[in-house]
Amino acid sequence: MIEAEFNGTSPRFLETMKRNLEDLGCRGILSDYPTKGKMPVGSDPIPENIRCGEPAQKAKPQKKPRHFLPFPDRFVTELMQFTLWFHGNLAEQLIECWIQLKHATEKARERGISTGNPRIVKKRHAIIEAMDWRDVDGNPLQSLPWPIRLREGLASVSSTSWPPREARAINQMISILQALNFCIVALCTGARMGEVLSATDASIDSAGEGRYGGRTFKLYDEEEGKERDWPLHPAAEKALLLQKQIASVLRPPHANHLWVTTTDRETTPVGSQMPDFSGAIASAVDQLGMTELAGGARAHAHRWRHTVGRLVALAIVEAPAVLMDLFGHRDPEMTLTYMLSKPDFAKEVMEVAEEVFYALAGEAISDVENGVAGGSAAATLAKGLEAFRMQRGIERFDVETLREAIEILTFGGRSWQMIRPGVLCTKQLGEFGPCTKGRGEPDPGACRTSCGHRLEMARARDHCEQSIDVLLRELAAAEAEGAEMVAASIEGQILAHLKRWDDVRERILARSDVARRIWTSRQDAMEAPCTARSAEATKASPPQDEKPRGKKRITPEPGSKPPKRKSSATSRRTTACTLSRKASSP
Repeated sequence: MIEAEFNGTSPRFLETMKRNLEDLGCRGILSDYPTKGKMPVGSDPIPENIRCGEPAQKAKPQKKPRHFLPFPDRFVTELMQFTLWFHGNLAEQLIECWIQLKHATEKARERGISTGNPRIVKKRHAIIEAMDWRDVDGNPLQSLPWPIRLREGLASVSSTSWPPREARAINQMISILQALNFCIVALCTGARMGEVLSATDASIDSAGEGRYGGRTFKLYDEEEGKERDWPLHPAAEKALLLQKQIASVLRPPHANHLWVTTTDRETTPVGSQMPDFSGAIASAVDQLGMTELAGGARAHAHRWRHTVGRLVALAIVEAPAVLMDLFGHRDPEMTLTYMLSKPDFAKEVMEVAEEVFYALAGEAISDVENGVAGGSAAATLAKGLEAFRMQRGIERFDVETLREAIEILTFGGRSWQMIRPGVLCTKQLGEFGPCTKGRGEPDPGACRTSCGHRLEMARARDHCEQSIDVLLRELAAAEAEGAEMVAASIEGQILAHLKRWDDVRERILARSDVARRIWTSRQDAMEAPCTARSAEATKASPPQDEKPRGKKRITPEPGSKPPKRKSSATSRRTTACTLSRKASSP
């Protein structure tokens, strides 16, 4: 009976467990053990290990916490390039072929035929060969852009030829596809592995808002976690749709989990929810031949989260706030752990900032040369660049001369600053600027379109026109609500944008009566003071036939010395003495 209750557990195990329970009961450790009666025969108590007199044991060294490094840039680039190519050219055809192979295998099992039967093997080969494999452009797909190591017979062969000969290779490609789907979702969301694996069919955004739903567990006490969502790139959305097709074939009926096991194991049969993706990712990376590119460490799933933290920290100014919201952190120190997970991160930030600055300055100089830059500084900079080319005897800037020009114009990258996207301040060190009403660092909040140091890049032109359209809609809404002060503020913003680009202003004025009214009122406001000043000047000026009165000029006689001019202080003292004598005289 005992063996039946333990579902076939070995008798030896049951006997050992019985002895241990009896020993614990006789020693008084089990409170509910019956103490009356004699000990069973052959069940002597287990003697305790007495350590009296032995030297003190040394404490075992604590294991160092795992430190996950972000993936190198080259690894991320090549893996994502292959993933995007895979999704666009091969994924849907691969899933279709795989489904046909699954149906053929299931029919053979229903008929009691082994999957290794030569007829079934031949049928599977025929299914693979019958597929019309083509890339996204409709060309026959006969080779892959990267070699993949797949099973061929009893060995694994790395090759670029396509399609493979055996059905096992198709199954391996499905496992690789699922791993790549996870990688691109993890890179786009920065979510933890458990958060990504908690997704279901409902997690896929059907409304087209670009969100991915799941559950987060780490910072919450609830066993079921808390629902949250992440922003999602369109490439990751496509990966989820492909993943849904794979899951719908393998998972049991009425199940809706999105990530499934593709191989049958003792604890996780085929189609069950995937418990851990690190092994699948490491296997896929190894089959793609990218293990060395991963930086020498195992391609663990959590490294994608550190990769996102590093990339955001390098690319975004307000990175801590963005990452706290994306990662769901409560403490900034947790976010800094991801941002600083790479030891030489500070050096890398400085290098990236320098390269970005030089690229931005080079783009601005190119816009000035091509005559598409705006702002008051464009004309001045164009003259300076022309003089520089004449000194060097060149017609156009190459890489070396362009970098030299940037070094000179920006004092080695210390003077030019980006005020807002597409707008640069070219104020030099110690130079006067209207934003600060003196010398000093530029004040982005007080930047004016009329400033002589303002340089507008060509990419700001489209943004300017879009901003005017948005402001016109906001102005109409403010006027409809009767918010006069808000409407006046928006009109000022529209007027400032209209001054930036002549061609943009012409297009806006041609299609908007409101913008034309704002611009005309501004012109009238500027002409009114000028007209008043000119009228006052005309009224105060004498007639043309009348000579203006002035002091009579005394011409000195020939040979005489010109009179000495008194200083202002002497003149004041002389005037004071004269007035005092007049006051004292009768």
